[in-house]
Amino acid sequence: MAKCDVGRVQVNMQEILARFLIFFLIPIVVFLAVVSTPMNASRILLPLIVAAFCTLISQIFRRTSKNHVSASRLGIWSYACGSGNSGYFGIPLTYILLGPDYVATTLMAAFGFIIFESTFGFYYVARAHHTIRKSFYKLISLPALWAFVIGIMAQKHGLTLNATWQIVYKVARSSYSVLGMLMLILALSRLKSFKLNGKLIARVFTFKFLIWPVLMGLLLFVDKSRLHFFDEETRKVLFLLSLVPLPVNSVAYATALKTEPEETALVILVSTIFAVFYVPLIWLLGLF
Repeated sequence: MAKCDVGRVQVNMQEILARFLIFFLIPIVVFLAVVSTPMNASRILLPLIVAAFCTLISQIFRRTSKNHVSASRLGIWSYACGSGNSGYFGIPLTYILLGPDYVATTLMAAFGFIIFESTFGFYYVARAHHTIRKSFYKLISLPALWAFVIGIMAQKHGLTLNATWQIVYKVARSSYSVLGMLMLILALSRLKSFKLNGKLIARVFTFKFLIWPVLMGLLLFVDKSRLHFFDEETRKVLFLLSLVPLPVNSVAYATALKTEPEETALVILVSTIFAVFYVPLIWLLGLF
């Protein structure tokens, strides 16, 4: 009986934390990040391009995995393979490997992941268990995208963060990282065993750690040789972000929509551990 009570408490905490992150903390962090990041027309195009690229990868995964991934899992992994851990992993990684001067560009590119997560990404997760109409309703009720749009409008009208709000932003960003890790830990704590789904991991890792950087590398090669749309700093940031592991937010979405949160947490953990060794190896090989 006691074990059942503990398990029930863990489930309730996990669901409450997921909803707190999705509907409260993430929109606050997005809004404050947008307001505090200088933008112009060309810089706004960067996250839109990243979001389009995320959608492309997600669509490829979704179309090629229907016969290999169960319907209940297809939504969450279509989202996860299209996105990446740009916040918890990508920004610190940029600071370490490229230097602090590149962080602002990484933040702008990371908004592309947020746009994807708040549109096609979340829709795919919801669609695994709901009708098209209900999935769309859940999508438009997601506040992160609205926070992004309102943040751009607020900055356009001259809103800036004073010293107090800068502190609030730092606290919110730190809380976001800590609670995101707590969400992962809570989901892992409910695992009955650490049995890995080898076929699922192989497919997901192929998309996240092979197809993602290869396609991004091709895009950046074409841009450098012919298009000249990005500068060298942006190309380095984009390639670095193509290497980041699966997004921790997957656990929050999987929990909120009851889509295999424990299995999701385990695969996210494995991908993060893998990326700790994978990214430095790519760096040492001088591939970006």
